[in-house]
Amino acid sequence: MHHASITRTHDGTMILKASGVQVQGANVVSIGSNGEQFIAVVHIPLISCSFTEQDNVVPMVRKRAA
Repeated sequence: MHHASITRTHDGTMILKASGVQVQGANVVSIGSNGEQFIAVVHIPLISCSFTEQDNVVPMVRKRAA
């Protein structure tokens, strides 16, 4: 089962969905091929994006200046 999908509307707009829910702010720019598989270029403004970490990874930390 796929967790991400792209749906093209009757007016040509492409909508990105994750687990069946539209990704707010996502703009599907193009769909093409890299020679091996289909790829999509999607712009997501960072203001529309949330960042989290899984609890089983080393936390993201900034490197100290030398």
